[in-house]
Amino acid sequence: MFQLGTKYSESMGATFMAEDGSEKPFIMGCYGVGVSRSLAAVVEQYHDDAGICWPPSVAPAHICVIPLTVGDEIVQPAAERIAEMLDGFGFEVAIDDRKERAGVKFADADLIGWPLQVIIGKRGVEAGTVELKLRATGQRCDMELSAFTEAFESIGASGCMAKPGIECFEELFTE
Repeated sequence: MFQLGTKYSESMGATFMAEDGSEKPFIMGCYGVGVSRSLAAVVEQYHDDAGICWPPSVAPAHICVIPLTVGDEIVQPAAERIAEMLDGFGFEVAIDDRKERAGVKFADADLIGWPLQVIIGKRGVEAGTVELKLRATGQRCDMELSAFTEAFESIGASGCMAKPGIECFEELFTE
């Protein structure tokens, strides 16, 4: 609640007649929902013991790409290519390229609440697969890179990311 007092009512000549017959300016106030209040309400509804579980429609980014090693010649370039590809499909993408242990990256990704985590490791790159984790449910799956590319191109083109829930990503975990 913002208490505006009589500043605006006096300048606009907005008055009322008091019981004694005199004109007095209105005492004004207003209430604004505001971005911070809205986000606080979302966090209150979508969280667990590990952190926030952002719905994709309001998440800071839809997907976090997590390379398990940084600065090498295999995993880092693959993670960057995947992040660029996802960005090209219309997703908002973050990449955790910090030189931290995998466990730290996983815990931070859960705390921040990225709706989907795409985990890139050396074995997966060599096998042509990526690991996916759905933050809201904790479900994990491995997906071949060709199927991954096709699925995310389809999801990006569908406009599904504007919906409030995680339905767009849930279909990836139904197998």
